[in-house]
Amino acid sequence: MAEKGDIKYVDLNGFVHYDVKGGGESTGYAQYITSISTTMAFNKISTLEITFQNAIVKVEKQEGVGEIEYYVSDEAGFDLDEEVELSVGYDKAEHVVFKGLIVKRSIGRGDSFLFTILAKHEAEKMTKDRVGTCHESKSVGEIIDSICGKYN
Repeated sequence: MAEKGDIKYVDLNGFVHYDVKGGGESTGYAQYITSISTTMAFNKISTLEITFQNAIVKVEKQEGVGEIEYYVSDEAGFDLDEEVELSVGYDKAEHVVFKGLIVKRSIGRGDSFLFTILAKHEAEKMTKDRVGTCHESKSVGEIIDSICGKYN
């Protein structure tokens, strides 16, 4: 935000951008994104839902087979339990707003084929184990380390 005299105004000459990383690498498919939805709430596991237009991203010719079309949903980085990261920014500044694991993939149909991934924060792994333990004569830090330590 810039200041001009006593009036504060937002410089609208910049641009908003976003990037999705799958498996630790930039996917390069931001232009196919049709919607992004993230939720963060107190005492809830954060989620991210990204919907892509499931477009053809490359075509390869193979002998004896012909042309093979690869769609966004076929590409590496969007497999179950892969890490996904969403970063957004304005001009040159960029910030990671979500980092988690893909828990669901789906293909649907709207005006065109849509590919949707649902990701949840890594804390989701802790909800899968149903283990009861008793902690006596331990500090709070030791208890948290024993519960969360095996998921790092």
